[in-house]
Amino acid sequence: MIYQKKTVLSGLTILVVFFAFAFFLQKIEAAVIPILSTQPATDISQYSATLHGTLINTGGEDIYERDFQYGLDTEYGLNEEFFFIDPVELGPYTNNSSLILDCETTYHFRSYARNSAGLGYGGDQEFTTLACPLPPTVITDPATEITLNSAVINARITDIGGEAVSQRGFEFSGTSPNPPFGTISFVSMEYEGQPYGEGPFSLSGDVSNLSNLTCGTTYTYRAYAKGYGIGYGEYVPFDTLDCQIPIVETEDPVLVDEDTAILNGVVIDTGGENPLVGFDYGLDMDYGETIEIGILGAESFSSDLSFLVPEIEYHYRSFAENSAGIGVGGDHGEC
Repeated sequence: MIYQKKTVLSGLTILVVFFAFAFFLQKIEAAVIPILSTQPATDISQYSATLHGTLINTGGEDIYERDFQYGLDTEYGLNEEFFFIDPVELGPYTNNSSLILDCETTYHFRSYARNSAGLGYGGDQEFTTLACPLPPTVITDPATEITLNSAVINARITDIGGEAVSQRGFEFSGTSPNPPFGTISFVSMEYEGQPYGEGPFSLSGDVSNLSNLTCGTTYTYRAYAKGYGIGYGEYVPFDTLDCQIPIVETEDPVLVDEDTAILNGVVIDTGGENPLVGFDYGLDMDYGETIEIGILGAESFSSDLSFLVPEIEYHYRSFAENSAGIGVGGDHGEC
């Protein structure tokens, strides 16, 4: 009897150990992370793509997060915004929201899911977004209608690029051939109502500072158009016409009293550069004395002349001087 009792006790022990081990195995089996795979991206554009993954096995636990990681390399660094899903079904899935990507860029991504045992990942996939849109194509054309102090600058848009052209204009400078950006003045034209299309455009002194140029000076400009980015034309120089000697006339004096007179003159043409004006005067046509008044445009000018000797004939003439030379008016003599 004693022998039989020992045998029964040993069987019970084995049975207990068996069930304990089975329970232990069940717990181990329950603590499995999800199993996934990652498929190639589709609908790839310049700024977005659709990511694909497949949940193969939940790991025996509820899935409370399932989505994608993505980034510029296999460190990823970004998580696609996930949503709580209940229940999660096995099978394929895509990203929940639109990705905001850069054009012409290679990205890596992988699927993932989380349960109480941890995170499970699919393999790595990569894709490259489409090429970035091009900026407008602009050609700078030669200047026309060039005068002493003005010009018309010209250009044309030959291709609007990837987006509508919202602005076009010129960068303009008095240095050549490639002005530093600190000296450039922008002459812009923004569209009203409709974007700009392909075709020519120009600027003249009527709508800009191109009617106040300096004669005999080299200017440089290039065209630009703003759409997807800014497209520039080449720099194009032009020379305003050389300055000319001013044209001035001497006008009759006004006698104030016996020893004082007002001398008068008028600048008919500045020659492209505002001149220094004044009068030469003296007892004969060699003059000998000069009165400088200042730099003026095409306008009248005068000067008082005092302490004259009564009943003596004086001569005077007007003059105007710029970088091209000196222009003189006719002689006037008075007693």
